Amino acid sequence: MRPSLILAADGSERGLTLLHQVLVHLGHSVVLAATGAEAVAQAARHRPDVIVLALQLDGEDPLNTLRALATRGWAATTPVIALADATVFSIPRAPFAAIVPKPIVLPILAAALQRCLRPEVVPLESGAAMGMRGVQWIVLDEGGRRAAPCG
Repeated sequence: MRPSLILAADGSERGLTLLHQVLVHLGHSVVLAATGAEAVAQAARHRPDVIVLALQLDGEDPLNTLRALATRGWAATTPVIALADATVFSIPRAPFAAIVPKPIVLPILAAALQRCLRPEVVPLESGAAMGMRGVQWIVLDEGGRRAAPCG
């Protein structure tokens, strides 16, 4: 089975480097983009399995990136995971398969990716199950919507 191809888009070089390291650590192949336009071009070129999109792309509106992807038939069904830091107060939930907080917590991102790539697999319910007390997991329901967080 081939590794999943993840397109990671973040407006900062540091964010891209971190995303690349984390995604490779999780066993994925990675394509990087620093802008929304570059993300759309890379998606067209590589057709990723999942797109991880930071909501802070140097002042760009991430919804414009999503709209541009939606104009390409195959990309409209590609799951998009949003990365949002504490400065993002209003996130439109509907277009995203999951919203993962920044700074990235590896188990949360891993669970969101697993849910997008293998929806039949139920995410872990608790960070305590892995000895990570205090970690809040984002649990997604069958439709990819956020369900109540577990402890």
